[in-house]
Amino acid sequence: MKIDIIVQKGMEEKRISCLQGESILEMLLRNNMAVSAVCGGNGTCGKCKIRILEGELPATMVDRSFFSKEELAMGYRLGCKAFPKEWCKIQIFDDREEEFAVLSHFQDEKRENIKGERRQGEGIFYKIGIDIGTTTLAGQIEEIEKRGNIATCTAVNHQRKYGADVISRIQASNGGKREELKESIRKDLKDLIEDLIQEIGGKRDQVREIVLAGNTVMIHLLMGYSCETLGSHPFCPVNTDWIYETWDEIPVTILPSLSAFIGGDILSGLYACGWEEREEIALFLDL
Repeated sequence: MKIDIIVQKGMEEKRISCLQGESILEMLLRNNMAVSAVCGGNGTCGKCKIRILEGELPATMVDRSFFSKEELAMGYRLGCKAFPKEWCKIQIFDDREEEFAVLSHFQDEKRENIKGERRQGEGIFYKIGIDIGTTTLAGQIEEIEKRGNIATCTAVNHQRKYGADVISRIQASNGGKREELKESIRKDLKDLIEDLIQEIGGKRDQVREIVLAGNTVMIHLLMGYSCETLGSHPFCPVNTDWIYETWDEIPVTILPSLSAFIGGDILSGLYACGWEEREEIALFLDL
């Protein structure tokens, strides 16, 4: 059985269907409607706030722990704990996740962050490197025959709607969202690749290589691997080796991880910082 729900966001309204036994949050995510749910829909963050404009959605004990009596009377509910039984009209609110600022440059006294020139013309080819962060993505494009990045672009990792941290993502994957998580990050990556190409005024067929790095969980989600052994002892990854794919005829290399807790992002970060050249004791922090 499907239940018609009218969703209002700003001045726009959209009619969508809620499946039997599905929460409002799950319905919104299934329809690619942006909503914050940093706890992954577990009812602990209070971010998936909605408001009932017409119809009935009884307040739950979890709702009462987040909203005042006045707010409850105004129709405020948590989308993850709202399970409609009949038609209703709800209001959702702007998701502010696009406002993240992303650090995308590194420079120290030993290794200069070289800025390359943007050249146009035939016979010029590029390579792209992307760091897959739990919250954000950062990509750089550079000319193959010259050292130095010529453009940088960043983006939000929209898997965030399934939870802000890796534990929430693991739980979401194990809870039946594995394919949705895979599709989400692959779409974000392909959009970021297009942004990088457009930033330099290049063409897709000029890109000859893409290299990806991320923590072990992000790579599992990217590949659609099971995360059942990542979130509990003995924390065994499905695969930590090099991975090679082809996306739209472009070779893609995914850097290896060292363990469930040390991914290719850490390994490449150590190398980028000249770790192998340092003789003094040093500390590498991944925030």
